[in-house]
Amino acid sequence: MAADGRLWSPRGGEVSGLFALGPLGQGSLFEITAVPEIVRQAALAAETLGDLLAMPRRRAG
Repeated sequence: MAADGRLWSPRGGEVSGLFALGPLGQGSLFEITAVPEIVRQAALAAETLGDLLAMPRRRAG
């Protein structure tokens, strides 16, 4: 799991559009069960999601 909550597949690639916050990341993020760290992670996730939504979408075909 990335610091902003993005999830990675076992093969190492990012799982597009899938985030996990808080204790779900305890295996890869130190002290993620404390409220201040969860708040920081949520803020990073919101920023990342905002950036993803602001990116122009590619047209098919």
